[in-house]
Amino acid sequence: MTNNELIKISKEITKIYEIEVKDSLEIKKNEILDILKTKFSDYDKEYNLCYDNSVYSDMKVYSVIGRVKEVNSLYEKLHRKNLIFELIREFDITKLDDVKIKKDEIKTKIHDEYDDNIGCRIVCDLKEDVNNSLSLIKNKHMHFDDIKFLNLEDQPKTKKNGLDICKIDCEYNNIKFELQIKSKIESAWDDLEHDLYYKDHTLSIVKEINSKSLIHIGKLLKQLDEFMFDLREVNTGREDLNSKRNLVKLEQHFRDIIEPFTKDFTFNFSNISKELLFLLEDKFDNLGDSRHFEDKLNEINNNPQKRHDSWELIILEAIYNDICPRSSNPSFQEKYFNYICDTIEINDEFKPVFRTLYNCSFDNLLGSKHLLKITIYNELFTLLKLVKETAYEMYDESEKIINNALEIFGIKYMKIQDFIPISEEEDKIFIDILENITSQNINKVDIEKILKRLGE
Repeated sequence: MTNNELIKISKEITKIYEIEVKDSLEIKKNEILDILKTKFSDYDKEYNLCYDNSVYSDMKVYSVIGRVKEVNSLYEKLHRKNLIFELIREFDITKLDDVKIKKDEIKTKIHDEYDDNIGCRIVCDLKEDVNNSLSLIKNKHMHFDDIKFLNLEDQPKTKKNGLDICKIDCEYNNIKFELQIKSKIESAWDDLEHDLYYKDHTLSIVKEINSKSLIHIGKLLKQLDEFMFDLREVNTGREDLNSKRNLVKLEQHFRDIIEPFTKDFTFNFSNISKELLFLLEDKFDNLGDSRHFEDKLNEINNNPQKRHDSWELIILEAIYNDICPRSSNPSFQEKYFNYICDTIEINDEFKPVFRTLYNCSFDNLLGSKHLLKITIYNELFTLLKLVKETAYEMYDESEKIINNALEIFGIKYMKIQDFIPISEEEDKIFIDILENITSQNINKVDIEKILKRLGE
């Protein structure tokens, strides 16, 4: 087959898409957008996706948009991804007339199997809104009518440019489509990056250098987003102005000492602002000369018994120890435990097992993987509530077995069985309860990641 024949066949297939497929996809796209808009509107207040200010009320921090692939984009895709050769082989196309004869089969193939013909996007004001939108979908996915979300457990993913991306594969009445959730900054940058970089298929040293520059820009954009979020929190009254002033004062006080330690990576005080506000409470006026603060940083970083695997946690602990001396304040370990309990609202009945798991993790693991990621404790809380409910039915309300089961699941989830051994009998309890949980008709997307972690 000559190049000229290949071009004619490609154009004929593209014509089938334009005449026979595109209008149908437009109808489906509008139906999908209607569902997304309706369901987001139902739950946006619950997930902090709308707010009031001094002028407006119920301001939505997101919009729902979509598109159907343009004809020229499909033509380009057929060649860029070599799909034209797949179609030629699959339908045994040897000449232009074969395309016309097999028009219906080709139409069905393109309509039903190409997963990016329809693209939908939730465009949010800021990254925090992206996270809230993803949480909404994960928690309420069963309520989105005929839309199926296929890979929620894998979201978000980190791109080469350092930014996270939520790109969800979906189905609607057997039509595949893609849903992206992006902030306005991410959306604008991704579109520009795509045009400047990814649409250029040539290979060069300059392109490789540009790739590294894109990663750096991605990190700067992430910092900009965090700064804009802080401003919005103050303007909407969700963060107390006095708290913001305290954080600024704190950053100014410690910045020059911290900078030499963090010169090789991006560090932002906003990453630990919530923790600082909780830990320090009303002690922001206790800023001394901090002559020994650098020593505290070095001590924590160089002492294997104290070192954590995150500078954020090292800085957080050093600041707390500097402002809140042990003689008159709880230890950092105790105070951070209270922060976790307060943040995810752990019930008193679960606090004993949480304390055991937390203390063991703090004493034996490097720390930040379990301490800074509040989501891990949130997932653990979700798991333990489910374990208690299941064990309650399986073991005739035996408090001893139920409490033992909670500890077993917590040990396995936190990966600390090397420090708190589990007997064969306890392992059998774990397996029996786990099988019961997985066999129940439960919302598996919400706990799928948790169960996957248990099985690792």
